[in-house]
Amino acid sequence: MSQLENLHNFIRIVEANGIGRAAQQMDIAKSAVSRRLSELEEHYGVKLFNRTTRKISLTEAGQTCYQHALGILDAMGELESQLSHVQSELRGTLNVALPLDFALEQMVGLMDEFKQRHPQLQLNLDLSDRIIDVVASGVDLAIRVSSGLSDSSLQARTLATGKALLVASPSYLQRFGAPKSPQDLIEHSFIRYPNDSASHVTLQDNKGQIVQGAIRSDIVINSGRFITELAVLGRGIAFQPAFICKRALQQGTLVQVLPGFSSPVGHVHAVYPKSKFMPAKVRVFIDFLVEWFAQHSL
Repeated sequence: MSQLENLHNFIRIVEANGIGRAAQQMDIAKSAVSRRLSELEEHYGVKLFNRTTRKISLTEAGQTCYQHALGILDAMGELESQLSHVQSELRGTLNVALPLDFALEQMVGLMDEFKQRHPQLQLNLDLSDRIIDVVASGVDLAIRVSSGLSDSSLQARTLATGKALLVASPSYLQRFGAPKSPQDLIEHSFIRYPNDSASHVTLQDNKGQIVQGAIRSDIVINSGRFITELAVLGRGIAFQPAFICKRALQQGTLVQVLPGFSSPVGHVHAVYPKSKFMPAKVRVFIDFLVEWFAQHSL
């Protein structure tokens, strides 16, 4: 085993915070990860981790090794990136984390076209609405739909912008009436996401003024598609990203409630770990994402 591979193995242990998790991320046996770590410690004649039955932590030598190992792998990655133009095809594996509903609604055709352009590149896609730790999970990049990013350990590229809309079925509004102002929302039933506020929605009028409307909800679902279907059936009002409810609005099975209001602008980002270089496969994929969303509005 080369020292370069052992250094990569060491970095994965540090960032995964354990040998077992590192083994899972690299899809190799835990014993192989331990052996590579031992080879590295024997090569340099130092102890890199303090080990207990519950956790491991870097020694002083381990801290030094980690910082220098990052620099070495950055340099190797930069070399790969600089020379990538001589390769006719991208190869290896690209690991991408995607929000479930956004991926299903917006990225099936995108992924198909990207794979056609790069048939030798394996795509590993993790579809989930949970917010993962990009560094610790070992993914190359993640797509996030949010109003902002606060993780300083990540770099981000904005891909698109969009808004959420208040929507309901014509049958629901016929039965219960259409709210005339945000203050009227409290009189209606809401279907909402678990991570949304339980007590209000934040809205912006067509003049940019931010207001909040108090709400009550008796159905909470972690799927935008499911929320849309229940709203179509007349179960209540939903506050949905436009890309999820666009088809239902076009078909007339949903209509916009309080059409003068929407959410403040949200952003779709590609986020990835900070580094002095960007691997060719990540750079090419992000450039493709930017190109795609420039041509396909949300």
